[in-house]
Amino acid sequence: MWHDADRRLAKAVQRFEEGDHAGARAMLRSLDRRGVISPRIDLYLGHCHLEDDQVPAALRRYRRSAALSPGSAAPWMGLGLCYGRLGHLDRAVKAFGEALERDPDLEEAHCNLAHCHALREDLARAELHAARALELDPTCPHVHRHLALAYLIAGRTDEALAAWLRVRALEPHHPELDVGLGRTLAAQGRRAEARAAFHRALAGPHAADAAYGLGDLARAEGRSSEAIAHYRSAVRREPDFVEARLRWAEAALDAAIAGEHRSDENRARDQFRHPKETLAFFGLRSDMTVVEIWPGTGWYSEILAPALKDRGEFVAIMGPSGSGKS
Repeated sequence: MWHDADRRLAKAVQRFEEGDHAGARAMLRSLDRRGVISPRIDLYLGHCHLEDDQVPAALRRYRRSAALSPGSAAPWMGLGLCYGRLGHLDRAVKAFGEALERDPDLEEAHCNLAHCHALREDLARAELHAARALELDPTCPHVHRHLALAYLIAGRTDEALAAWLRVRALEPHHPELDVGLGRTLAAQGRRAEARAAFHRALAGPHAADAAYGLGDLARAEGRSSEAIAHYRSAVRREPDFVEARLRWAEAALDAAIAGEHRSDENRARDQFRHPKETLAFFGLRSDMTVVEIWPGTGWYSEILAPALKDRGEFVAIMGPSGSGKS
């Protein structure tokens, strides 16, 4: 039985490494149901769960694999990836550190630590691990990508751009290249080049991020209607894109405040009533239903009605004689 189990496990691992994840998953689950205990079964089932974005299940498998094989770095790498997926950067750093204790020359661990430290805005540690990763594998484009992120967060845009150009030299079709270039060029004020990079990225897997970047460019140039269209496109491509939804609401409010539909009298009152700041303080979102009682001259109505028209609802209560709805 055990010889057969070893053979089937080796075949399952081979299938996974060759990209047949469904076939590997079926074989691994069959072995698991038969009661076969092996750290490799848990390790590769963890990989399968992570591929399916089933992070809690992957965590359980990686923890069990780590307990069964305490000297192996691989389960700790899996744990680090899970924690990173969940946004638990401190735990991810600890897990990748555990992997390095077991294998100090594990390039992937140094690469992922560079990424974690970049996200934590710890540029010194990001550079340290990136340098070690490049010593181990000078041709890895992901290390330069992590450095680009760290430099951009730190405001060192020239170095960020140089890092992205190294990514392009190593992997011209890297999926994050054009979005990264667009963000960096935008931060340098090179808007035309940034716009071209984002437009190239619209055809790739990070199209939502590209649309978001185009929205930011349009908004920075005062083109609120165009910005709204781009943010709407980002949300359509990725419905859980919270930042795009927030920017969409902000751009809609900008457009409403600046709209030509508003009366000169109401515009003149803006300097005293600060509509943008006031509505932000109240937590206005573009998907809300807002009721205004006795609108008076319509100073709020002229702003709220267009700001809410795409995703929300505005109701104006006129008093005892009836109600109005826009």
